[in-house]
Amino acid sequence: MIRVEVKSGQARAALRRMLAELENPASALSEIGNMLIASTKQRFETKRAPDGSPWAPLSPVTVARKGDDNILVREGNLSGQFAHEVSGNRLVWGSTLHYAATHQFGARQGAYGKTRRGAPIPWGDIPARPFLGLSPEDEADIAAIITEHIERALR
Repeated sequence: MIRVEVKSGQARAALRRMLAELENPASALSEIGNMLIASTKQRFETKRAPDGSPWAPLSPVTVARKGDDNILVREGNLSGQFAHEVSGNRLVWGSTLHYAATHQFGARQGAYGKTRRGAPIPWGDIPARPFLGLSPEDEADIAAIITEHIERALR
C-alpha cells in the first residue's frame, strides 16, 4: 500500500479544486457540447459521416426535384437545429427536428406508412447519412477539453 500525505496548503487547495471539477463537470461538458455542435454542423459542409466516409449521393430523381445536389440541405433547417443539454455528469446532444433520425439512420420506402391517397411514406428509400457521432478528431478534442479543465483547476 502506498500512502501520500499532502501538507502544502497550495497543493491541498489545488487537489480540492480538481476534485470539485471532477465531481461537477458541467462546465467541461457544456464546452464539449458546444464543440460537438460545431463539429456536427461542419459535417454538412464536408458531407461526411463522423467516421470520415462520404454521405450517399442524392438520387437523380431527388436532384431533379430539388434543382441541386446539396445533400441534407434544402433550407438549412436540419444543419442549424442542434442543441446540447447537461444534467449532472451527463451530456446529450443532437438535433431538435423530428425528421433528423430518418436522415441519420435512413428509411425504406413506405417505412412510415401511406398517405391518404395510398402513396408510400417516404416515397423512396432514404439512405443513412450519419451526421451525429464522434470522429477521431472529436475524441481528441474532448480529451483536450477535459485535460484543460483539470489543469485549470490545479493552477
